[in-house]
Amino acid sequence: MSLEVFVALCLVGFWALLPASLAIACKDFDDAMMDDHH
Repeated sequence: MSLEVFVALCLVGFWALLPASLAIACKDFDDAMMDDHH
């Protein structure tokens, strides 16, 4: 596998997982805020 292909796969994986990671982080943050307010 060439370096260019490896980098391309890493970028694709990063951009594919980024939205999911942000969604999970936001959900956890919202849950924590809800727990604090209740």
